[in-house]
Amino acid sequence: MIKISLFIILAQLISAQNLENANTSPIHILGTINKIEPPTQLDTLFNPLWVKDLGLLLPCKNIKIPKSASRLPNAPRDYRNGTHRGIDFFANWGTEVRAVTKGFVIRADHNYKEYPADFRVKML
Repeated sequence: MIKISLFIILAQLISAQNLENANTSPIHILGTINKIEPPTQLDTLFNPLWVKDLGLLLPCKNIKIPKSASRLPNAPRDYRNGTHRGIDFFANWGTEVRAVTKGFVIRADHNYKEYPADFRVKML
């Protein structure tokens, strides 16, 4: 009985495949594939010439600006509403750090806690 039922089910599945239907034929499916142009690659490297005329100092002598876009402002992040707002410089422990211009140091460690909104308003 099981063999007969299985045969009937398979026969129905096979007969359901109507190759005469233009929408289900392999020719129709393969004939509608369109070639897609690869996306243009965005600039992922920082060019120091972009900021040459800003007159800012680098925070550490002899430490280069990172070239990876993920280390620069506007890189995507899982925190701070999804946007990186700084530049990540990599230096050895004990490297002297200087201010690039007048302002406030907001973060210099791995245990960052968000400043309250009223403090940020006062900074403006």
